[in-house]
Parts: sequence; C-alpha cells; structure tokens
Amino acid sequence: MKQFDLEKLEKAIIYVERMVDGRAPYSNQPVENEVLNNPNVIRSMYFIKDVLQAVRANGGIVGGKQSKSGAAASFPFEVLEQFIYQSNKPISYVLKQFAELTGDPDTSIISATNVNKWLAANGYITKAVVNDSGKESWIPTEKGTALGLITETRGEPGREYVRIEYNKNAQEFLARNLRGITEDWIKSKNAEKPLIK
Repeated sequence: MKQFDLEKLEKAIIYVERMVDGRAPYSNQPVENEVLNNPNVIRSMYFIKDVLQAVRANGGIVGGKQSKSGAAASFPFEVLEQFIYQSNKPISYVLKQFAELTGDPDTSIISATNVNKWLAANGYITKAVVNDSGKESWIPTEKGTALGLITETRGEPGREYVRIEYNKNAQEFLARNLRGITEDWIKSKNAEKPLIK
C-alpha cells in the first residue's frame, strides 16, 4: 500500500471537477470544447472523480480496505442541504434519512453511537441510571433539551429505558453540523491509535 500526497490529490480532484463542469482545469474559465461536452468523456471524468475522492477519504492510501472513518468521511455532506424535517425521530432514524438523501442505500455515514459520543463530549447528553436495574441510558442535559432532544420512557416497570428523539431544531442542527461531527470523530479516533515506529 502506498500513501499519495494529499495536496496533489486535492488538486487533481479540483481539476477533474472543473473539466466535468466544462471549464479549463488550470484557469477555471468556461471552455467550448466538443471533447469536454462529450457524454462519454463526462461519465469517465465522474468515474475518475469518484476514485480520487475514495483515495482522499482513505487518507491518501492507495490499495487496502477503506477504514470505517474514511468511508464516513466520504459521505457527500452537500446532500444535507436538501434535508426536510418530517417528524421527531431517534438518532438512528435521522441518520438513515440523511443517508437516503444520497439515493444510495449503501452510503456510509457516521454511526449513531459515534454521534452520541460527540453529543456527550459537547455537553448535550449524559449517561444516567433510569430504573432499578442499575443500567445507564443516555439522557439529554439542559443544553440538549434546549437544542430539542426530547425524552420518552419506554418498556415495562423495572425495565424502563429512555429513548431520545430529535425535534425539528435538533435534526436541522445535525444536518448543519454532521460534517464537523464526523471530522471531530475521525480526529479523536486517530488520536487513540498508537504511533507505529
């Protein structure tokens, strides 16, 4: 496996995006060119762009399997601009709705567990015992309640658990901040890895 220079990779992606849009790669000026307007060339450029973005998402590593964090980082966050609130939902359903915006059911996205870790680290939720079993559940803090995290107690007496649902404000907050949440998670994950000498 080989690591590719990320600056060169970023520049290559920009050049391909410009050509896909019918612009000159270096000057970014519109170009009337029958080659760049050819549908087969455009499809090929999209393919090249997807390959380059996959390498970027894998930290510039060519070959080998893409890590989970690399796959989540390659999520097309721009689709979240199309997000429309439907109803209050738990985090896993919100993330599923985000992934559905891509049109590809296999799109990788950060897990609900990792979003919860981010929310906890930033003071929106905390762990607390909610029944006699001594089992902890996530519950919103005051900050989380203000954001729009709503609790609902479920289960039979003695085995209750708290389910957190996200209202419109909380879901829109996630849509606006999912890229940053994912990047923070990747940084924390990379910080946990021991250095190999």
